[in-house]
Amino acid sequence: ALAVLTKGLIGIAFPVMIIGLYLLILNDWRELKNWYLPSSILIFLIVALPWHIAIQIKHPSFAYFYFINQQFIRYATNDASRYEPCYFYSLVFLVGFFPWTAFILQAFRRCWPRWKERQSKKVELFFLLWFFSILLFFTISQSSLIPYILPIFPPAAIITGVYFSKRPNATTGLAIGVTLLPLIA
Repeated sequence: ALAVLTKGLIGIAFPVMIIGLYLLILNDWRELKNWYLPSSILIFLIVALPWHIAIQIKHPSFAYFYFINQQFIRYATNDASRYEPCYFYSLVFLVGFFPWTAFILQAFRRCWPRWKERQSKKVELFFLLWFFSILLFFTISQSSLIPYILPIFPPAAIITGVYFSKRPNATTGLAIGVTLLPLIA
């Protein structure tokens, strides 16, 4: 609810998209029984709805502007004049994740589950889905701004951190990279 108040529909779209893909790939829909969906939806509505209703009452054109114009039209069209090529966010991520960029491909490769091991690597699968679904979502968008992909940095950092924790010799490469960083700068 707080994410919706902060960023709009994306605040609910991303969790639903990531968790939905996760449950779909694991084929574990029974897991939904363990969640407190009715009370969670109620709390969501109690937190998110009052502001939206108050603004709609004060500004009758708000719903169209906010939901249609700012959420859908800006995503699907180039009305905001913010088009970038499809590789834009990948480059932004690689630069923004520096100096850890040198390790991200290795980290992804190490945690990437084979189809048969997806049940035993649920956590890794979740973080990979988080990272790649948001990256793909914004890569498809017709409106590009650098801050849009900030939500992919936490899963990338966690995946990289786990990689380092399981590969002590990787820190040697890290030490060399950090030593060379001032020279590169």
